[in-house]
Amino acid sequence: MSDYVTTHPSFSETRILSITRPSPKLLYYYLTSSLVATVAFPLVAIPLYFKYHTLRYRFDSEGVSMSWGILFRREINLTYKRIQAFTSRGGFWNAGSDWLRSRSRRPRAPPGPK
Repeated sequence: MSDYVTTHPSFSETRILSITRPSPKLLYYYLTSSLVATVAFPLVAIPLYFKYHTLRYRFDSEGVSMSWGILFRREINLTYKRIQAFTSRGGFWNAGSDWLRSRSRRPRAPPGPK
């Protein structure tokens, strides 16, 4: 874990590693954000409810794993190294611009004989 987590008094490694379920605030967020769909509220709210209900977290020394789903199970593994690389570049916008720049580069031919 990072130095902030180990030195900050309100965080303890055992407390963080014991998190397996999302906060009830996430369900509230899912339901209120699905109100934007107005008439299609049930079509949006029901899948989000099942996602919340089946959502599981696992923290270990390698990173964070997140899984959810009833019929179609999904799992995401995110290593701490990738999280640190993402935040050190300045977040989402810089990562997006890095990706766009890498897509615009064309492969170069090796130099010919001299």
